[in-house]
Amino acid sequence: MIEHFINSYNIKPADAIVVKKENFGILDHYVIYLGQDNYGEHLFIANYSKGIQFIKKDELASFLNQYVPVRLNRFLGNEVQRIDAIKRAMTRLNEKSYNLIINNCEHYANWVQNGLPKSGQVEDIGKALAISGASFGLVGLASKNKEVAIVGFLSAALGLLAIELSEQK
Repeated sequence: MIEHFINSYNIKPADAIVVKKENFGILDHYVIYLGQDNYGEHLFIANYSKGIQFIKKDELASFLNQYVPVRLNRFLGNEVQRIDAIKRAMTRLNEKSYNLIINNCEHYANWVQNGLPKSGQVEDIGKALAISGASFGLVGLASKNKEVAIVGFLSAALGLLAIELSEQK
């Protein structure tokens, strides 16, 4: 099954497979394909709540029962850069610093592929929170409702903070 998937989509080492939970999955999850080991086993690595780890064969089967691939983020560099990306991925193996806002699976995948830990999902959520919070804050001011204004502006501040923290590292 994995072999067929990899061959069908011509997946190469350092490509990121973006998956989503079946039925109402909101967030994308990122898995990096590392290639095959000396025994011909396909290797995948990802940053999850338990840290940056290989996805073992039995875990992969379970994983594919819960998640469906939605797109591939192809590695865009040359073959030398591809090897460097794989080495970069391996330097953080077993690191346990997962954080939904500042070091999630998307941060890791982008860092592996281009050296920049960035999460478009965190930025998008932060922007939405900042805009909606500011709007509620202004509505609260206009209607002289202090509670709405405070909650709105605090939400906007949290959104801006999420954007800022997401881009740090």
